[in-house]
Amino acid sequence: MRIYKREDKWAYDLHINDKRKRKSGFNTKREATAAARKYINDHEQGLQLDHAIKFKEFYLEWVDIHKKPHISKSSYKWYLNALNIFIEEFGEDKLLKDVRKNDYQRLLNKYAENRTQESTRKLNNFLKAAFNHAHDEGIIARNPAKGAVVKGKKPSATEESKYLSRTNFENLKAYVKTRSEMSYLVIYILMVTGARFSEVANMKYEDIQMDNKIHLPGTKTDTADRIVPVSRKDIAYIKKRLDRHPTRISGAPFTISHNACLKALRTAQKHIDIPEDKWITLHGLRHTFCSIMLDEGILLSTMSKRLGHSSMEITQRVYAHLLEERELEDDKKIVEYLEAN
Repeated sequence: MRIYKREDKWAYDLHINDKRKRKSGFNTKREATAAARKYINDHEQGLQLDHAIKFKEFYLEWVDIHKKPHISKSSYKWYLNALNIFIEEFGEDKLLKDVRKNDYQRLLNKYAENRTQESTRKLNNFLKAAFNHAHDEGIIARNPAKGAVVKGKKPSATEESKYLSRTNFENLKAYVKTRSEMSYLVIYILMVTGARFSEVANMKYEDIQMDNKIHLPGTKTDTADRIVPVSRKDIAYIKKRLDRHPTRISGAPFTISHNACLKALRTAQKHIDIPEDKWITLHGLRHTFCSIMLDEGILLSTMSKRLGHSSMEITQRVYAHLLEERELEDDKKIVEYLEAN
């Protein structure tokens, strides 16, 4: 152990089990010495505990103390799911100290065989956080998750490629109309306008006072503030629903959290039997709306204005996959016309 002065502050430099630990910023030599001795003591105590703790026991205690009080039920389930994946690979009796770097990397590699990189990243984040805590507390001498490589062999679906079929979209719309909660009304408005969530959340009651149009307050670009046509039936339905919430008529009636609406959307998709791996987000409603309109033959320039894009080039880039499908269909129509004439 070496105690030394660095500029106007004191620091310590020590080695434990071939690992170097340095820390500076102490005002006096005594403070630096005390901190170094505490680090050594904590580390030695940790190594004694090292031999007794099973990973499962440590992980559950860590989650209950440091995570569960601060996260949602769904996030808590993700932490437990990560533990189940670990147990499936190593068993319930695997000691915390016995998890080696090769073991941990092998677990991630195996999981990534039929998962996306994003799914593998989530698993690593949950487990790595626990190992980081154990290492910081001196319970383990080496962190097996440090420097782990996260890959995924299954291609990730981009946000733009996640949209519902026309049938599921209509079924979703019908189900949403059966629910009285404000979150479902927001979902309905998203479905009939193609708006961004933030735009609907910032709408005021006067934005729906036209017969067959809705004003969407722009939140992203200079061209985002716009008026979009909708059916008179949609306007009447929205007003009727708002009448059930008289306290919301003044100010911003659709002020509600993104998370609340997302939960409602997940509930709706589950209710109409859409497979979970096909579920979309709130932004996915916007993509679905656009895909249906393009399928109906609506011009790209019209959709670009309705979506509030600053240029048509953005619309072309975002919905390139849909436009490619349309091009193939148009090519078939051209060939059919030429063959017939």
